[in-house]
Amino acid sequence: MSTSGLFDANEHADSCNVERTPNLDVSRSSGTTSLYRKFRPQTFDASDLVGQDAIVQTLKNAVRTNRVAHAYLFTGPRGTGKTTTARLLAKAVNCLDQDLENRPCNKCDACNAIAQGSAIDVLEIDAASNRGIDDIRELRERVRFAPVQLRTKFYIIDEAHQITGAAANAFLKTLEEPPDHTRFVLATTDPEQILPTIVSRCQRFEFRRIPTGDVVRRLEHVADLEGLSLDAAALAIIANHSQGSLRDALGLLDQLASFNRSDAAGDEQTITGDDVRSLLGLSRDEVIVQLVDAIADQDAAIALDYLQSAIGRGSDPRQIARQIVQVLREVMHAIADPLSERDPEVRRLANRFGLAEAMDEAERFSELDFKVRHGAIPQLPLEIGLVRATLRGNDAVRNPSPAPPLSTFPIRPETEMPASNPPNQTPPNQQRSLSEKVRGNVIPISRGSAASGETSKPRSSDAHAGPVPTIETVRTMWDQVRANVKARSRRIDALLMSVDPHSMRGDTLVLVSAYPFHKSKLGETDVRRLLEDVLADTLGASLKIETVLAHEPVQADGSTGEPNAQVEARPGSPSDSESRTPPSDGGKKILDAAKNLFDAEEIGP
Repeated sequence: MSTSGLFDANEHADSCNVERTPNLDVSRSSGTTSLYRKFRPQTFDASDLVGQDAIVQTLKNAVRTNRVAHAYLFTGPRGTGKTTTARLLAKAVNCLDQDLENRPCNKCDACNAIAQGSAIDVLEIDAASNRGIDDIRELRERVRFAPVQLRTKFYIIDEAHQITGAAANAFLKTLEEPPDHTRFVLATTDPEQILPTIVSRCQRFEFRRIPTGDVVRRLEHVADLEGLSLDAAALAIIANHSQGSLRDALGLLDQLASFNRSDAAGDEQTITGDDVRSLLGLSRDEVIVQLVDAIADQDAAIALDYLQSAIGRGSDPRQIARQIVQVLREVMHAIADPLSERDPEVRRLANRFGLAEAMDEAERFSELDFKVRHGAIPQLPLEIGLVRATLRGNDAVRNPSPAPPLSTFPIRPETEMPASNPPNQTPPNQQRSLSEKVRGNVIPISRGSAASGETSKPRSSDAHAGPVPTIETVRTMWDQVRANVKARSRRIDALLMSVDPHSMRGDTLVLVSAYPFHKSKLGETDVRRLLEDVLADTLGASLKIETVLAHEPVQADGSTGEPNAQVEARPGSPSDSESRTPPSDGGKKILDAAKNLFDAEEIGP
């Protein structure tokens, strides 16, 4: 490999008077560099790249045996070392050290160029801002060119899930069969958004959250190099707050370095746990324990008093909610596994809760984060959560029975309403369908399955013993009947768009249809039963259904036969001849819509 294009890294380091060590970046001479950049791992050593031992071992073996894949997919939470590992892999593959076990050596020109960011053959691309089809086309053109400085060209694509669908498809062939001198590493926090065809072309590695103990040890190492003094409580709080993200932990340590105070003699003071809590807006551990004790005692007044005291001292409501969740989580684990090693306070609290109680309360407070963040009064959702937690088990107070919804439709005379089951009240043991809940003003239906939409159980003869309604009552309530039918079956509701109530013949409701297709479908057993069920629940009386065509002769009592009368066509309905011939354009649209819903052919006269 030619190194004429590389600057003399050793000479550059000497001029900067930086000591070259495997665990320190050559850029650490700058006092303004953030700690997570200054102490970015430079080797695969477990003391440097922490918490990802299995991944590190696999990649080291791939380098040693010359089995480096053409494409990798690194997934996992933020701050767990995905892009850092990609850079280390690029260094190891291009390292000039003859000892394969020693790569990357951080001494050769290739390693130094990559570490200093001057190697033009290692490109880090932000997919969030280079996600379009034109960007991918340009990438495909550049991939074909041989590397200028190094043996192997590396493309590190961060936030790879941001690549658009068209661009991702254009990227497939290049990703699957890149030139021998090119390698790809895709890093993402959201692998579910990446096309499966891309995932299948990569070796996938799952980066896990870094254990708290590893974070604490790394923080101690960095603090020692930076001349910072932190007590054990401060280190533990930082590690717990970072939630497995070493970058977040180092960022917080960077803040504390500026927060660090000096005494009268100018000596730096030790950073304590209280200093960290003050910076983060956290409450002291004993305050959180007191709040959890108040929940166990079901004492709302004490819980609210402790909360107001903590907020008055500057604690953040969101952080308080998170701390309560953390304590309840530990309590839940302690209850589930009594033999595990736990803090004495956690063990004491575990004796005050049942497993189900601890689980329910942890879930309750974990759902408050968004409400606290966006609430008009930030602490109000937390106060409500505390009160509800203290009222657990008191269902009468916590979940009062809601008043029945008021019907927005006309109410029939009292004499026409059955005493056992008024139409504007939900029957006992009745579960309303989702569509009914959304609509809000639909009278509940007690029979049939809303999921099935078209079948219902047969009614008993005395299920609805109310008086038979008049045709005027039926017409008045017809919109309500339509709404209740729609809640159970949109297909049948589509039929009723071209159907009107015509007359009553005893307990039989005669409907007039504009089209033979609608008449035929309304005559089917399942459709007729569902409509009869809805009529019974809405009108409080058991009715039968008969459907006739517009202009079809009807007897005076409503039955079909010798023409004593004719069914009047609804406005806009086709005439008798039209009902038996192809309908007009407007009518054809209605007829086609109904047919499409039923996926059926029209039945002739």
